[in-house]
Amino acid sequence: MKQIISQCLSNFPKTKKYKVLTYILFELMSIKLLLVEGSAYQRILFSKMLSTYKSLNLIDVVRDGKSAAESILKQNPDVMVIDIETSKPNDIEYIRFIMKNYTIPIIFLIPSDYNMKDSSLKEINSKAFDLIVKPNGVWKEEIPKIEEELTSKIILVSKSKIDEIHKIKDKVNKNVKFE
Repeated sequence: MKQIISQCLSNFPKTKKYKVLTYILFELMSIKLLLVEGSAYQRILFSKMLSTYKSLNLIDVVRDGKSAAESILKQNPDVMVIDIETSKPNDIEYIRFIMKNYTIPIIFLIPSDYNMKDSSLKEINSKAFDLIVKPNGVWKEEIPKIEEELTSKIILVSKSKIDEIHKIKDKVNKNVKFE
């Protein structure tokens, strides 16, 4: 399989190889994805973009943390992509609940003015698989700019052993003494 992929990639210019590899990986796997986005317009745009990948199963698209928790119980997604809105304290509490009670890997979509030093968000930032900065501007034009980054991180996180990573991280945090 590795040889076949290498042969296929050798026919493409270097700049196209990444896109071709992402496409091949998506074709070989099925990933159940939960999308959490507060904006109805952005839910539509992200859904259209992510639905173009045959093996990406967008099992639910919800608008808030409470709906995400309910969907996790019913749908059992492999990955959750969530737009983190710091202006909604209830969503932050639901995210904490999800992270504490489920081993679902989470990718955060964050605004460009997101405060990484906010003490109330440090816990969830440290437990997220990754953060992707949402671009500013006209959304219809800007979302495609993060498509490659988002899809590649969905692939990566779906194949990771996120629960094992968190167990190791927790052990390290318990054994490290900060002075």
